[in-house]
Amino acid sequence: MDDPALLTLAESLGLAAYECAPTGAVARAGPRLAALAGRPLAEVLAAPLEALCAPDDRDRVRAARAAASPGGPPLDLVYRLRPTSGPDIPVRDVAVVRGGAGTPLLAGAIEDLRPRRLEEEAARAAGMADLAAGVAHEVNNALSGVLNYAQLARRCAPGDPHVSEALDGVVEEGRRILEMTRALLTFARRGEGALPPADLLRAALAPVRRELRDELIGVELEVPADIPPLRARGDELQRALLHAIGFARRAVGSRAAARERSSLALRARCELDPEPGWVVLEVAVEPPPSRPLDDEEAAWARERCRALVEAQGGRVELEPGVTRLRLPMA
Repeated sequence: MDDPALLTLAESLGLAAYECAPTGAVARAGPRLAALAGRPLAEVLAAPLEALCAPDDRDRVRAARAAASPGGPPLDLVYRLRPTSGPDIPVRDVAVVRGGAGTPLLAGAIEDLRPRRLEEEAARAAGMADLAAGVAHEVNNALSGVLNYAQLARRCAPGDPHVSEALDGVVEEGRRILEMTRALLTFARRGEGALPPADLLRAALAPVRRELRDELIGVELEVPADIPPLRARGDELQRALLHAIGFARRAVGSRAAARERSSLALRARCELDPEPGWVVLEVAVEPPPSRPLDDEEAAWARERCRALVEAQGGRVELEPGVTRLRLPMA
């Protein structure tokens, strides 16, 4: 990469190109590496490459660079860059050592793995949506038969209050399961459409309700009957809500360890101004946490939630203990 044109070519392909001695500071780099590292280019050039890594990865990257030799196999490392602010960035670094024994040079290109991981996450979510739709349809078919037989049995035994009470319980639980399968079908919608906020919130709660109960976190669902549907992709919005719920769970985790009870409130409301109107979904911790949760995992969850909502034409607002998703009305 002695020719600056090669560095420019690598940058044009979306790669962060660099050149350095195996054990020395970065000698040459393009603006993309500085952008990934969240530092001025002059600061990047003044430090060894491993200084830009997350602390847990530095020794491994340093050892791999020091062991590289001219003519040997290329280095192929996956590690995390630690920017000056925000979550760590997963990257893949492929490099070769060139030059004589006296002055070897390590020439490499770094790929930001976040887009690839987002694609993998989307593919997994699509597979889960297909599975959810299939399970929901099968359960609906079987459950419809159970409810019909329960209704028939109740009519056949009108004089026995104990039997009638038991059958009423079967019907009540069956309708609750039907509500859950309807929520699963909402989760399985991939195309953009009009989505009922109540179904969205129930679908987001379904996979974590048992864990919330085990963690002593109560759940309150507050959705007025006149809330209009919102316009979004059901599968992507469900992922955003799951991130928001997961963030809230972690915010109250210390209370569960102390056997202190908290509650998670999921609310929906509409705002007609400005046009075309907005549906606001809130995930709130009550009482609010005493201090903000600001570790690496929390920052990643916030950014994923924000990216998924903004892709639907909405926005995310954060307050202490509250994640608010604002989405356009259908």
